[in-house]
Amino acid sequence: MLRITQAAAGVSAVICRIEGQLVGEWVRCLEELGAALLGDHQRVILDLGGLSYADQHGVDVLQQLTTAGVTIQNCHPSSRAFSTRNGGPHER
Repeated sequence: MLRITQAAAGVSAVICRIEGQLVGEWVRCLEELGAALLGDHQRVILDLGGLSYADQHGVDVLQQLTTAGVTIQNCHPSSRAFSTRNGGPHER
């Protein structure tokens, strides 16, 4: 299960806290949300402090979102290492 909470929002930026596991159907939910938020805000920040696991598809979507301009925060060192090894997102 994945929980996405909009932690803060302003006219130009939004921060979303991501908690749980980024797997299966939840990957598509995050992908669609990220695309919608990028259309509405100049800056989108995903706080991954509560993310416990991301499958390969989840890592791929995080990479796509960062390429599109999303900023990643609070990525746990073990997640960051896994992501980096697999060509995934890098914390900005």
